[in-house]
Amino acid sequence: MFIVRAFSFLRASSFALTALGMSILGPVAARATGPDLVPVQIGNIVNHGQDGTFQGYSVGVATCNLGDSPSWFCDADSPECAATDHPILVVNLYRVRRSLTGIGFDQIGMSWVQHLTASANGSLGKCGSCQAPPLGSRQLGAGCADTLTGAEASVRPLARRSTVNPATVSFPFPFISPLPTTPSEQRLRVARSDLDPAGNPGARFFLEVQVLAADDLAAGNSDNNFVYREVTVDPQNLDLIAVGPEVVGRPAIFAWRDVDPYVQLVRVEVPGTSPVEVFYVARAYFFCPTDDFGYHKYVIQNVNSDLAAQRWAIEFRSAGDWDPPEARTLPHHSGEPYATTPWVLEGCIFQERIMAMSCPTFAMDPDANALRWGTAFSFRADGDTSRASNLLRETFDLFKPWPVATVELTFPASRPQQFFSSDFETGDLRDWSGSEP
Repeated sequence: MFIVRAFSFLRASSFALTALGMSILGPVAARATGPDLVPVQIGNIVNHGQDGTFQGYSVGVATCNLGDSPSWFCDADSPECAATDHPILVVNLYRVRRSLTGIGFDQIGMSWVQHLTASANGSLGKCGSCQAPPLGSRQLGAGCADTLTGAEASVRPLARRSTVNPATVSFPFPFISPLPTTPSEQRLRVARSDLDPAGNPGARFFLEVQVLAADDLAAGNSDNNFVYREVTVDPQNLDLIAVGPEVVGRPAIFAWRDVDPYVQLVRVEVPGTSPVEVFYVARAYFFCPTDDFGYHKYVIQNVNSDLAAQRWAIEFRSAGDWDPPEARTLPHHSGEPYATTPWVLEGCIFQERIMAMSCPTFAMDPDANALRWGTAFSFRADGDTSRASNLLRETFDLFKPWPVATVELTFPASRPQQFFSSDFETGDLRDWSGSEP
């Protein structure tokens, strides 16, 4: 085991960026009150090569303080701050891919936690004018940038996600982690089969960075702690190449809606939580009148909920027959304590009104494969009675005990839908009607 005590260094104030895209974030017009940490640029991406069936990557990131007060970047206890007073970040990778039933969205990669300490307090145009903080590298000043190159992000060990309470942004530091022995351990790890262009024709990929900081949260500025950017995959060596602009302040689940206008997306706050624990939930519906089948796709992204989620369900007014539902649950890796067991169907698929998939409850197994912070699970259910007009209720259940165990989803009343009016079996999706038959 390796104990990280002062894993920090002064990072360069300049930042190597690809020339393929600029952030959609414009000049800073008005600063938020207090610290406001926002990742604004995804820089160079280091490919660490093949690791069995996986590929490992590290990602350069630039983070701005868009607030009017310094943010803590401490790595040791002092009269002014504690060793745990600093931000953390994680990196995720998502894939958007078309199938016969429309466009789906899946998380295909995740990293362990990077601790950000010893700020460089550099200048970056989209951060505004850098105001040097009074305590130097122990703070990130208002309008200043902290930069992490891909090479610096490659340094290990990193910290387990399981050591973090994302709702309060609390964690141990120094942290204890095993020494990695393979190229992908603790880094952004992706199955090669999920990247290979030959096996994923037409797929698009989106890289996401999430930053969490306790002082940013306390100031009420934690709703914009994301950046995502599209990347392409080199078919020869599986390099990830950044393209297009960064999308600042939003999680990558928005990319699904950007690609597919039929996707609906809602922000969900868990009732009674303080600080507020947040999920995003997106859905899409496709109907084929040829065989009277409806196709429902859902993605649930856990932004910062320590309560996590362990069950997804959709309920209909009348029963019908179903194809076996599917759940894509990306497993944690590199020695996290969590189980990797897939979610399972509750009940059967014949003459059922409710389609539900779940993992064990917290009481059954505290380390079950729940939907934990910084991850997104995808679900699909297809049935012969699952027209949108027959849909009654959409829910997910929390994993840890909470007075409100079931969160009911409320989407806009007007639901965009796709309807296959011909050539469904051939995969030609160009001929769609605009209303349910």
